[in-house]
Amino acid sequence: VLEPDIGLLYVLGVNGQILMHFAAFCGIEWSDYLQRMRDGVKRHGPVRAGIYAMLSGVDEKVAGA
Repeated sequence: VLEPDIGLLYVLGVNGQILMHFAAFCGIEWSDYLQRMRDGVKRHGPVRAGIYAMLSGVDEKVAGA
């Protein structure tokens, strides 16, 4: 592995606080970090268990106005 796969780590259930700091350590900008998590779900499938389990679709808006 030559490049950190933030999306795969997210789908595998890595805690968001840990993942956020790991991404920063790797020099990944905040907006890119968020997009990599979205891309990971599209590529590897939804988080299926635990507190990060996805109950909505990838493109479904679940928060905000």
